[in-house]
Amino acid sequence: MGAYGVKPNEATFASLFSACCHARLVEEGLQLFHDMKRVFGVTPQIQHYGCIVDLLGRAGQLTEAYDFALGMPISPDSVIWRSLLAACKIHGDIVMGEKVGKFLLQLKEETCPNVTSTSEDYVALSNVYASAERWNDVETIRKGMKARSVLNRTGLFFVPEQKKVVVIPHSWQPWRRRAFKKAPFNTRF
Repeated sequence: MGAYGVKPNEATFASLFSACCHARLVEEGLQLFHDMKRVFGVTPQIQHYGCIVDLLGRAGQLTEAYDFALGMPISPDSVIWRSLLAACKIHGDIVMGEKVGKFLLQLKEETCPNVTSTSEDYVALSNVYASAERWNDVETIRKGMKARSVLNRTGLFFVPEQKKVVVIPHSWQPWRRRAFKKAPFNTRF
């Protein structure tokens, strides 16, 4: 890009970091991040830091991702912690997953103490425990959700029907059975 006189901006770097993340190009992504301000004069934003945490997390470098998140000049948001929690589950690091999950729940309580919480972070931590077959911890999380009146949102299907989109709850099984009978062989439900 530089050879053609094109100057990269914030969106360019977010795209490059995403590409590095999905191609597992950790060293290249980190080099780009360090060159971002020094060479190109673009100040990293929260989404760029999130991409680097995701890059390190997907590569299994969970300790580095955690240290990177803690060392950010911007306070890490819940999206960054959720990304790291997902990486912990994928790579089977239950200890780090538990630490990140509890931190995420604490962050939620600090930022919205009087608002009824939704279940995403609780379910994510519960899934980390379930992947390690720590069923007592799964039950503790579920009981904590109930005690705090945490709302568990139902999954939805978005189905195009006669030039409009119909939203159908995942729990509506009759629709699911009928659709499965009519669906092509390789369709996933």
